[in-house]
Amino acid sequence: MLQYIEGPARHVDRGKKRAKKMRQKAKRMESRLYEQMEHLRSELKTAQTTVHALRKVHTVAARDLELARHKLAAQRP
Repeated sequence: MLQYIEGPARHVDRGKKRAKKMRQKAKRMESRLYEQMEHLRSELKTAQTTVHALRKVHTVAARDLELARHKLAAQRP
């Protein structure tokens, strides 16, 4: 009779334990995802800074090219 009474309680405890493990796993996953998100934000910021710098350099180079073309065209008879 005692086993019959304790049986369902043990089963419920197993469910609670499983639910607790799942919650802990979800928390770890969430933490990992937040870390990845911060890492990706950092990489994005670095990439955007690089793109901005390269666009500036490209603009300056394009302007220099145009000036050189105009000078070359002015020198030809």
